[in-house]
Amino acid sequence: MMDTKTQSNLPKKGRWLTRLMWCGAVVVVALVALYFVVTSSAFFKSVVLPRVGSALNADVTVSDAEISPLSQVVLHDLKVAPKGGEPILTATSVTARYSLISIIRGRILVGEATVVAPTVVVIENADGSSNLDPLLKAAKQKTPEKSASSPSAKPAESPTVEVKSVSLKNATVRYVKNLKDGGQQTLELTNLNIAVGNIKNGEAGRLDFATAIAMEKTLPAPGSNTAIQAKVNGAFTVNLTQDLKPGAVKGSAVVNVDQASGDFAELTALAATFDCDVTPTDIKQCTLTFTKAGAALGEVRVSGPFDLAKTEGKLKVEVTSLDHQVLNLVGAAAGIDFGTTTVNTSNDIELSRGGAVITAAGTVNVARFGVKRQNQTSPTIDLRCEYNFSVNRPEQLVQVKTLKLTGTQDQRSLLQAELTSPMIIAWGNTGNAVGDAALNVAVTGLNLGDWKAFAGNYAPSGVANLKLKLESQQAGKQLTFDFDG
Repeated sequence: MMDTKTQSNLPKKGRWLTRLMWCGAVVVVALVALYFVVTSSAFFKSVVLPRVGSALNADVTVSDAEISPLSQVVLHDLKVAPKGGEPILTATSVTARYSLISIIRGRILVGEATVVAPTVVVIENADGSSNLDPLLKAAKQKTPEKSASSPSAKPAESPTVEVKSVSLKNATVRYVKNLKDGGQQTLELTNLNIAVGNIKNGEAGRLDFATAIAMEKTLPAPGSNTAIQAKVNGAFTVNLTQDLKPGAVKGSAVVNVDQASGDFAELTALAATFDCDVTPTDIKQCTLTFTKAGAALGEVRVSGPFDLAKTEGKLKVEVTSLDHQVLNLVGAAAGIDFGTTTVNTSNDIELSRGGAVITAAGTVNVARFGVKRQNQTSPTIDLRCEYNFSVNRPEQLVQVKTLKLTGTQDQRSLLQAELTSPMIIAWGNTGNAVGDAALNVAVTGLNLGDWKAFAGNYAPSGVANLKLKLESQQAGKQLTFDFDG
């Protein structure tokens, strides 16, 4: 009887096994077919990109897509344009090569991330609106509110990262601002190349970049046009710690002004060189040097022990023989020329208690200070300032220990200002007992007509003499002044 039952059950088991094999084969074929459909260029363009575009409130298109989910994504002729608008972003190709299996296992392994010939165009209208508004509005609507994190939550461990190459090749960035008076400001970066390599825990990475910069401002008549063209290039090595924080940084960058016109005409052939050698605990060297056609125009130096993690240290900041041509980089936009001005300054800055307390002391010498505007020139003045102050944010007060300012014109005293004793100004509740202080200011023989270029029709004429005494009481909560002129 047992043999008979066993023999009768064999055909049924065989049939079920056959059916199971056929079902498995169908599932495998279906998965393979689904894989080829989902990774096809047609599916990506017809299903994925429309969803991305809807999220951005923009039209996102590509001419072709090569997708291998486990290893790479390559997009050709990428375009991003606001609904009904002109493209904001175009790129010949976007490539990402990676290991998805490694990423799932917790190791971010990226072999390459490259964008070739991207062009970004941003246009700001005179009323403040821009072609970015539709994208920014969509992003704002979809950004979830951040929930308060638990105070007992442990900080997440730094991931294991190995990114071999990230690059931006032959990029163009154009920013256009339409002015209310009908003029236009344009800033354009062309031939922008950025290469980042060897981003890895505990390793030294590399950053190289180069670009050409063109700035132009056109104004309707009778306004004049201003333009400047320059080249920028730099190379830096950046050491990363095991938790991916920046460590030692060393390298240099150079800006060369090739052509300039209008308000910037004097900047032609100007060069600025930045050199740095910084560790997490020490600024060995951080220097900004200006030259023009090989001639020195001044230097800015920062050095000293500084703990980046604690935001504490003692820094020496020096400015040596900074020429007026460098100052004109700032003044040119307002039509101001600093004439024969030269700046020298030496400063000691100390940061303590995590940067909450800042103490600064030093001297500032401004020789032959003068300005030109609208074909009018001010007289030249020599200025000297000595100062020593501290800012205490936890106690909400500023203590000015020393302040002395002198100014001479044609070797005669024009300005005298001096603090009689330390002055404390508190903006919060403080129980510190502080004494009173006074700041005495005296101006002698100031010819008001010399400064008419800056006061216009409101400038009075004549020679002014005045004395001012500013008294601080109760930690600056009560200020009184006496004026005589």
